[in-house]
Amino acid sequence: MLIGIIIIFIIIIIIYAISKSADRQAEEAKRKQAQFLAKRHKEIIDQSLEIISKTKNLSTLVSRLDTIIENADKLIKIAEDYNYPDLTEPPPQELKNNFVNYKENKIKEFLIDQVNYEIEKAQAITKKSSKITILDKAILFILDAKRLINDVETKKILEDKESEIRQLIENIQNS
Repeated sequence: MLIGIIIIFIIIIIIYAISKSADRQAEEAKRKQAQFLAKRHKEIIDQSLEIISKTKNLSTLVSRLDTIIENADKLIKIAEDYNYPDLTEPPPQELKNNFVNYKENKIKEFLIDQVNYEIEKAQAITKKSSKITILDKAILFILDAKRLINDVETKKILEDKESEIRQLIENIQNS
């Protein structure tokens, strides 16, 4: 009788160990699947960052920043679905927050740099009509940018630049 109880106890321990091992294997398989799914989204984010570093086009910049945030959202979903909060480094939600902040700063930096470039280009030209054409292009760029921007500080900077350019145009026309 005692031997029967011991054998049953040993069988229970073996079954428990096997089930724990199977649970660990299933968990590892889930993690590998999550990593596999996340890999493509990370590649898209990396490709988008490379394109952003080279673009001179505002719509490309905005589109690629949106693509990054969309893929960060997909990483968050994978992390939630697979219960894998540290799927990426930093974790997916932190990654998204970083890219949302990056988007605002990158667009602001891009817009101001482009406007300053057009102003410098116009100032380097001696022909009045060419200067005015370039400055008009900068104003159109500012107007387009103001439609895309929600940030009050950046809108103010762009409005100041627009006033500066309009004053430059007036000075050129009056000289």
